[in-house]
Parts: sequence; structure tokens; C-alpha cells
Amino acid sequence: MSNYELLIIWFVIMFSHFFVTRSRQLNEPTNTIEDCGDELIIRSTAYRRLWPSEDTRVEKAKVEKVQRARNTVSLFMQGGNAYDIWAAGKFTEELFMHAQRLLPDAAVVIIHADGTATTTKEKT
Repeated sequence: MSNYELLIIWFVIMFSHFFVTRSRQLNEPTNTIEDCGDELIIRSTAYRRLWPSEDTRVEKAKVEKVQRARNTVSLFMQGGNAYDIWAAGKFTEELFMHAQRLLPDAAVVIIHADGTATTTKEKT
């Protein structure tokens, strides 16, 4: 295989990755965290949203905290487990707001770029 063919394959792979991780339809908050009554379906990466066979289900009542840190929204559960959901930069805030709407009783924490944390709401 020549260098040109490898270069073309590399460009196709990079373009595909860029499309998957940055597309609006794959990073829509409602596709990332889906409300199913008392449960949430979490698709933590863009690839899981593309192939939704590996969904994670969590009970809403067990989520204690919603946290945003850069491009990650985390759901902290009773018992210490956490689910990290990656979103491209422009979708992170939308996803964070969507999680807050779905989990109104959970505490809300924002981790800033300098490492400081702001708690905007305590768990009710």
C-alpha cells in the first residue's frame, strides 16, 4: 500500500471521527440522556449514541449530584458510583442544563478551569 493510500485512509478516519464527535444529531441532549419515567438511559460517548446497543440505565431517585467539568457532565449516584458523559465543547452546557431539568432534586456542581468548584444547588 502506498503512502498516498494510507494518507487518504487516515483523512477518511479523521473526518469520520470529527463528524461523529461534533454532529448536532449525535450530541443532542435528548439523545445523550433519555428520560424513561423513573429511569434515565445514558449514552456516554458519541460512538454509543451512534450504536445505541450499550446503553446504561440508572434510576433517577439514586442520582445525588450533577456535575460539569469542561467537556464532561457527571452523574453521581448513591453509593459512590459516577457516570461520566463526554460532550463536544459546544454541547456541554446544553447537556448540563438537560440533566438538571431531568434531575431537579440532585445537587448541582460546576468545576471551573482553575480547579475551583461552585455548588449552585444542594440536594433536596
